[in-house]
Amino acid sequence: SGLVLFSLATSILFTPLPIFFSKDLALPSNYVFALFVLNSSGGVAGYLLAWSKSQQSTEKAHISKIVAFRSILTFLLIAIEQIPMYTVMLATAILTLMGFVYALFLVYTLSISMELIPQGKAGMFNVLVGIGGACGSFIGPLLAQTTGFISVFLTSTIIFFLAYIAFK
Repeated sequence: SGLVLFSLATSILFTPLPIFFSKDLALPSNYVFALFVLNSSGGVAGYLLAWSKSQQSTEKAHISKIVAFRSILTFLLIAIEQIPMYTVMLATAILTLMGFVYALFLVYTLSISMELIPQGKAGMFNVLVGIGGACGSFIGPLLAQTTGFISVFLTSTIIFFLAYIAFK
């Protein structure tokens, strides 16, 4: 359930996020692109850190902390709209950190799933991630269009927190 919730919250947040940056914050498309490049760069850094620590055990507690941190980062996206003076700097920092923690989350959950999922059922991990991603890709834009982006951020924050509880 934690995996589905994490994937759901991620898709709810990231599917309409480029529209938030370009329309609501009026950032040029090249800035929006740069923000997502930095998000991916944070992901690469996270993968490198996970690789360098691959000899250490990956405890379930790491996953819970990562999910809680992602919940906090998502909530901080609300500050972007409230503090227009630092919009680009805050968005850059938040998205870079989100990419970083996502990479750690993915590596840790994959390694733990190998221990928990019985042999021959390894596709179950992808199914759970896919269910959350598919539902979130529909819900995120729908929420953004009907109630606005603050509700997208709050909904994602709450679902990340529920994922944290599920992993705890």
